[in-house]
Amino acid sequence: MLSPDILKAIEICLELNIPFVAYSLPGKKEIEFFANPSSTGENKAKLDGRHEFIINYFNNEYPYIIGIQHEVTELEIIANAEKYQRNKDPEIFPWPYSTDCLQYHGQIHELIDHLKSRGGKTVLSRVITGELAIDWLDNLEWLFSHRDLFCNIYFTQETGCWIGSTPELLLDLNHKTGQLSTMSLAGTRIASFSNADWDNKNIEEHNYVTKYIIETLNKYDITANVSAPTSVSFGNIEHLCHKITANIGDNDIIQILNDLSPTPAVAGYPKDQAIIDISQIEIHPRYCYAGYIGVSDNVGLHVYVNLRCAHIDQSKICIYGGGGITSKSNAKDEWLETEMKTRHMSYFIRQV
Repeated sequence: MLSPDILKAIEICLELNIPFVAYSLPGKKEIEFFANPSSTGENKAKLDGRHEFIINYFNNEYPYIIGIQHEVTELEIIANAEKYQRNKDPEIFPWPYSTDCLQYHGQIHELIDHLKSRGGKTVLSRVITGELAIDWLDNLEWLFSHRDLFCNIYFTQETGCWIGSTPELLLDLNHKTGQLSTMSLAGTRIASFSNADWDNKNIEEHNYVTKYIIETLNKYDITANVSAPTSVSFGNIEHLCHKITANIGDNDIIQILNDLSPTPAVAGYPKDQAIIDISQIEIHPRYCYAGYIGVSDNVGLHVYVNLRCAHIDQSKICIYGGGGITSKSNAKDEWLETEMKTRHMSYFIRQV
């Protein structure tokens, strides 16, 4: 449960532009809050075992991994609110224009033509921009009620304020054992309890992700152990999933992390060509969407792909959603998939 103290601390931090985070890890009831009021505006991650929240842009586009240090708690923020100076405004703001349906269909048809000749997959995203609900803070309680997701709200000068609840683990590492866990999560359909077989389009899309993760780990002479496929439900949709484990040995975990991100689940395959497609076709910037966020502590790293998320400021919200396009895609179905993926964030848009 989001306590009144955490909600009050969030309000203070947003008013004063103080870097902060509130998050809950999947399967955990506890909601953790901490803030970094001594930040001078350059929030570089330490990644040295101390407790911090880390953020990276899509395709590692920011010059460094952003970090929010565990400096003060919500009670300390409240007690010292009058002593803090207001920090500078964020560097970026929510994208102001929603993606038009006909525009999105046209982009998909353009991609399909390319993919029919060369093969592979490209993940195309869209945005829904609107006025932020006046009572949006009250809806954070609902956001954090999803116990099987990594739920979060954070602010830094580099990113502005983001909210989200993502199902996709990018990397979990236990420092003591060297055990690494990740997942291949791709392919999307309406949640079903019939155990129906997945169609070829979704299987193909999913297999690109699994192949990429295994190939990336193999570059470091890491042998991946891949589980049997399962269907994993998140609200009204479900995804095809393989769980993958390995031991990293003496390899540099940050290098592996930045090699894995972005996976074909949020970029495409082959990745280099998919990144070119995204840069040429998408009009809006992704910023933190489809990058990664996570927690570093004395136990290890717990890092997730930044999905089911939105960028907000005092008056606007920009919701992100996307889907994997292959030569077998149907534009109408792809639009409906993004509608399903963004629906739960519509609680934060002002209804008129």
